[in-house]
Amino acid sequence: MKNTLVILILIIFSANSTIGQNSQITLSSFNDKNSFDIIKEIIKYQSEYINSNKTTTKQKLDSVDTYEYDNNTSLFKKVYVKYYDYNSIGLNTKETVHYIYGDSVQPIDMIEYIYYQDNTISEVKKSYWQSTTNNWKPNNKTNTIYYPDSTVFLFYEWHTNVWDEAAKAVELYTNSIRTVISYFKSSNKWHKSYKRVYYFNPTNIDTLIYEYDYINNNWVNDYKQSNALDSNNNTTKHIRHRWYGVWETEIKIENSFDSINNKILRNGYSGYGYPWVHKSICNYTYNSSNKITTYIEHISAGTVWMKNDSIHYTQSSNNNLTNIEKYFWYHGFNYWVKSENYSYSYDLSYIRSDLVLPYEIMTNNNSISFFKNMLTTIFTYQSDTANMWIQEPHYKSFFHFSPIIVGLNSTISKNEINIYPNPSSDFISIINLNSGNFTLTIYNIDGKKIKEAKLKSNKLDINSLPNGIYIINITDGDISIVKKFVKI
Repeated sequence: MKNTLVILILIIFSANSTIGQNSQITLSSFNDKNSFDIIKEIIKYQSEYINSNKTTTKQKLDSVDTYEYDNNTSLFKKVYVKYYDYNSIGLNTKETVHYIYGDSVQPIDMIEYIYYQDNTISEVKKSYWQSTTNNWKPNNKTNTIYYPDSTVFLFYEWHTNVWDEAAKAVELYTNSIRTVISYFKSSNKWHKSYKRVYYFNPTNIDTLIYEYDYINNNWVNDYKQSNALDSNNNTTKHIRHRWYGVWETEIKIENSFDSINNKILRNGYSGYGYPWVHKSICNYTYNSSNKITTYIEHISAGTVWMKNDSIHYTQSSNNNLTNIEKYFWYHGFNYWVKSENYSYSYDLSYIRSDLVLPYEIMTNNNSISFFKNMLTTIFTYQSDTANMWIQEPHYKSFFHFSPIIVGLNSTISKNEINIYPNPSSDFISIINLNSGNFTLTIYNIDGKKIKEAKLKSNKLDINSLPNGIYIINITDGDISIVKKFVKI
């Protein structure tokens, strides 16, 4: 569990999207991320999801149907479908994947989202379909608690019909430093595992990152990463070091930018066996609208530079991505081999701001930057033995939209919810809570769940609780309110 957690924390706090990486919406992208990964992505982008309270009609993505070409019948058959649900202000509340087996539809995976009253994400839960019981079975979930100077992420795994606390991460903030400390659970105790400390410049760009392992009750150096920035805050140099009693260099990345801040060159170096060994070169080109058109990578084989892979992008006159072609270099015969080809179509009557989209698209930088109108289809092509694109697509994906009126009030009052008296020794009252189907959950200050029940009245008996600080979470459907109270 400890090693898994370290990898998990590294992924969610350091991952950056790369141009050309996963431009299509794929089934694997749905399955590969656990709730910890997803909730961190949502927090990064959630300001985009939060719509104004003004009532307006938009178009929401309801489902994506994907068909595969059957060589035996020369027909397309539907292989899976994704469904997306939203709440009344257009926030994603559920995603489900179903496989198609002949005439039967089999549920596979589900992600559910719950929010606080201010629309920030509260919980992400992943479940899978258990065919033996014909029911959804929970897999893992992550709860998030926000404080003025920190955020706590609590990761749970489902074991023997109960949620087990497995890991947590605490993210602390100051004006120029962000610290992330991860913990794992063992023998019913939390144990420190890993720490990252980010140092920022005055424009809030990280310039130095230290990573530590917790060994023998001490934080021990593991890695450090330094970033050099130009006057436009472009990262011109990135160097990663590993601690071996002294800092030894491992990786160096150098970037070059044009006058309008497009990255045009990336050089990668290995520091093993210092001095630096040049390992890769990536070139980028752009069109007149500053949209990328090609990406070509060369890698080093001793003293010889070899082509490795390339991606070609085509945009329409209104800057929609219309085509991606991927190639890899066949070293034995020295030519580009066609790998994948994606073709995109749009409904131009709707622009990006007219759409309500699920997190799967919202957190994909490539999707957001490449399409300006309503995406309707993606066709995927493969190549034949003669290195020609096969005319018939191998996959077809169709995107289905319908109107949604966003900006409606939820059943939770928008008035300020208060706890009174606070502190208290015997009971608390929840003030300004409208009628609704509320579930109440109480956590202690360490994030351990103490009690969960349906809220039958605004008055709550806390006599049985030990003295201390508690978090109370009041949930109504996909909206929740979090408050703190003190038992004395």
